[in-house]
Amino acid sequence: MPLIPVNEKRFCVGQIVRVAGPSFLLATFSTIDKSTHQPSINEIDLDSPVLVVTTLDVSVESGRWKIVGNRTSSPKPLFLEP
Repeated sequence: MPLIPVNEKRFCVGQIVRVAGPSFLLATFSTIDKSTHQPSINEIDLDSPVLVVTTLDVSVESGRWKIVGNRTSSPKPLFLEP
């Protein structure tokens, strides 16, 4: 689960849903204020993604997005298959 900077004061938590070579499907969840308590990965609600997007792994590989843990999300599908 990467922490993704939104701006100078906020970040959001991402969950890598599917990996396809150098790219992956990333679900992001509500933003968190950096000045407040950083929740543990078990406290984060993974049932309601804000955005689901395909992105490259460069931000994870470079360390720009800090990996804070690994947790399985809800079995509820994030999108409908065609």
